[in-house]
Amino acid sequence: MSLFDIRKITIKPTTMVARVRLANGAPVKTSEDVDSTNRIYQLMPQIADHACICDKGDRLRATMGDTELAHLLEHVTLELLARMGVQDISAGRTVETDEDRTWDIELTCPDDALTLGALSSAAWMMEWAFTGGEGPKPDVDNIVAGLMSLVEGLPASSAEQTPRPGAPAQEPVAAGK
Repeated sequence: MSLFDIRKITIKPTTMVARVRLANGAPVKTSEDVDSTNRIYQLMPQIADHACICDKGDRLRATMGDTELAHLLEHVTLELLARMGVQDISAGRTVETDEDRTWDIELTCPDDALTLGALSSAAWMMEWAFTGGEGPKPDVDNIVAGLMSLVEGLPASSAEQTPRPGAPAQEPVAAGK
């Protein structure tokens, strides 16, 4: 079973909302598995400096040691998008739902295919980290290159006015839960 079950994706004009459920038996908070949280940090230490609006501070580092895995998934996704140079990444937000072990992750981004690819890749990276770090270590640069290649190969609709990857990245911002 996967660490995260992506149950539903809702696409809006500039926002994607993913309903994700954490596997039974998996830690809910990063503080429950510090080694795995550290694996994610070692893959992308920049996430500690992400702006993060929460009651513990204004950077992810203030809450990274004791936050929900779904919130960390949000930031890993935002970091992948930032590394692709996606323009108009303005925010992410993770909100617990009424369902057990389930959160809605809202990601603001102008390209739904790219955002979904980044979320899927982030879930795979989290799976690697939180299941013991076995197997090949994720190569973040190759993941970013692969996502960019995939999206650049998609046909653009005539109505689409979405900026494509490649422009300088801006800092991701995430709202606290």
